[in-house]
Amino acid sequence: MQNKLENYIQQVSKPIRDFCLNHINDYEFRKPTHPGNQKFTGGLRLHTIQVIEKALELNQIHDRNEIIECCLVHDVKGCEALPLTEAQRMAIKATKGQADYRIWRPTPFHKFVVLILIADMWSAFINDKNL
Repeated sequence: MQNKLENYIQQVSKPIRDFCLNHINDYEFRKPTHPGNQKFTGGLRLHTIQVIEKALELNQIHDRNEIIECCLVHDVKGCEALPLTEAQRMAIKATKGQADYRIWRPTPFHKFVVLILIADMWSAFINDKNL
């Protein structure tokens, strides 16, 4: 699993790649708000890989690298300073509950936001043993 994340990091633009490599240890953090294995050390790594893979699986129209970039950084502190697209910025805000659907729904990139939200929510619950 460790190599999977690094493989995705190598596929993205230099500013995002550099950011991810500089914050590589952050992916070892726990995701205490998520169920199952994501609560343990490496939880953010597991979550990030699951979000990338689900978003790519569901993707029908969006740029692959734009999806990977967004998913790689969406839960890493400081990502707001990166040169992200408007769609990526809004998707990240939406995953954090900082952007109401009435803000992003009328935009031309609303399908991108929905894609990232679905993948993020799916990952947050996929490890729940009670499902």
